Amino acid sequence: MVIEKGEIVEGRFSVPFRIYGTGERTMVCVSGAQQTMAVWRTVVSHFSKEFCIVTFDMPGLGRSKILDGPLEIGFDEQLQILHRIIESSGRVGPLTLVGVSWGTIVVAAYAARALAEVDTLVLASFGVRLSESMIELIKDGQSLYECGRIDQAAHLIIERIGQNITGAYKKQIVAQFERMTDDQARVLYSHCGFVDAVRHIEEYVALDRITARTLIINGENDTILDPEDMLVANARIRNCETRLVPNAGHFLHLERPDILNIYADFLAR
Repeated sequence: MVIEKGEIVEGRFSVPFRIYGTGERTMVCVSGAQQTMAVWRTVVSHFSKEFCIVTFDMPGLGRSKILDGPLEIGFDEQLQILHRIIESSGRVGPLTLVGVSWGTIVVAAYAARALAEVDTLVLASFGVRLSESMIELIKDGQSLYECGRIDQAAHLIIERIGQNITGAYKKQIVAQFERMTDDQARVLYSHCGFVDAVRHIEEYVALDRITARTLIINGENDTILDPEDMLVANARIRNCETRLVPNAGHFLHLERPDILNIYADFLAR
């Protein structure tokens, strides 16, 4: 497989990216909160023959760097980083954006604002309103940070939303929080505060402006998303279909690699 490594400097951020494969379509993947580009390995393996796949680390994660200014990262800054990544990839053919968890909000907003033409959109673990269980998870995580016990947040995540992920991935989450720097912890704390303040997604995303063919796919056992959110979004996005996957939680294809076949069926049409 052809792999290209690169880095962009956008404003006050340095952001590493990877490009896999030489397919005739471009897929740009946006991770959830506290997820590095490593979470896309199975996606790369599954789709790199058909797609040129682009992954990257948002500021505060992995090898990315905040060069100056505050540790807080604005939503518009995240959109601009995604825009620069797309521009820098030298993309070919139609553009597909795939987001998981928080990444779904970023790619949906990008598509709604038409910063570049988006052909297809995959929103994996997508919600339109902040659930009570999500608010509780955020508050408990922030309390751990304030008590100097941010490393314990890994166990909180696994207990609340990661019950179905593999033992290997659970170990990765624990190791990631154990290695977390003070700055990275502060970035996560700030992000949690931002998410807590957003009670409905349309404060930031005009769903009715999304023209891309869209798939919303959620796990039936997701403990922090309301299944009715898919119905709300489906009514607002013009060309949208939804899938509620049995025996799957918030981490979807990280729990069940066969879920990638659902992505593939949608993207092949």
